[in-house]
Amino acid sequence: MAKHYSMETDEETTAKALGYELSMSPKDSYEVCKAIRGMMLPAAKKYLEEVLAHKKAIPFTRYNGKIHHRVGKMGPGGYPEKAVGYILKVLKNAENNAEYKGLDPESMYIHHSAANRGRVLHGGMPRAHGRTTQWNEQTTTIEIIVKEKGGKKAKKEEKKVEAAPESKPAETKVEEKKEAKPAAEEKPKESKPKAPAKPRVKKTEEKKE
Repeated sequence: MAKHYSMETDEETTAKALGYELSMSPKDSYEVCKAIRGMMLPAAKKYLEEVLAHKKAIPFTRYNGKIHHRVGKMGPGGYPEKAVGYILKVLKNAENNAEYKGLDPESMYIHHSAANRGRVLHGGMPRAHGRTTQWNEQTTTIEIIVKEKGGKKAKKEEKKVEAAPESKPAETKVEEKKEAKPAAEEKPKESKPKAPAKPRVKKTEEKKE
């Protein structure tokens, strides 16, 4: 039976893991998947391990009827150990798939996490339609998709850097400054000798006889 994910992703930058019809509560699984969605992969693993140790709680935002409030600003919350244990295993499978693809799990985050109701089982086998007894058991299918931080843009930029040839240092053109031609030497003007001044003759008025 082929198992399909509920969303399509880029295979080069993502890794997937699927937990098919696990024996746990769909309601608790929904709250756990919502709590870790968007977290970095190492931080999500550490968070779920602290929930198992009852150091932190899972906030219940939808199925919070008769759920006690926890210390702090969380509000209703709990420690769904069974759901957390199964989802932590699926998360580690996604991490292993990322390493197999050559991706770095430390730089990946939880892009998609979903909990879907599975078939109702009775004694480990599917139960016939229409029958409901106390022996029936709910199952849940978990989808986890982790994605590399940065996505396609970071990949393209790395490829461009690898493919680009080494740029040669630009040759700076030194403009040769033209030497200014020395100005033509000015020849001293030859001073012409001045003519001797003529003696001024006083005109005497002739006396009328």
